[in-house]
Amino acid sequence: MDAVYATWRLGVAKPDPAVNRHVADDLGLPPSACAFVDDSPRHVAGAEAAGMVAYLFTGATNLRLFLATLDR
Repeated sequence: MDAVYATWRLGVAKPDPAVNRHVADDLGLPPSACAFVDDSPRHVAGAEAAGMVAYLFTGATNLRLFLATLDR
């Protein structure tokens, strides 16, 4: 992990896409270069709305498969 973000410090909370855009901007990356994983469909939708690659967590095996599809 490169960084950890607490939404209460940002003043905006998931699923607002502004959270995801803030994180991408802070990392100096376009949202499309960021992967977001969460077990909440609403939070995943917020990340997708921000332009991120997003994944709904359903278990470790499926997460490993998803991560293997990402460019490195």
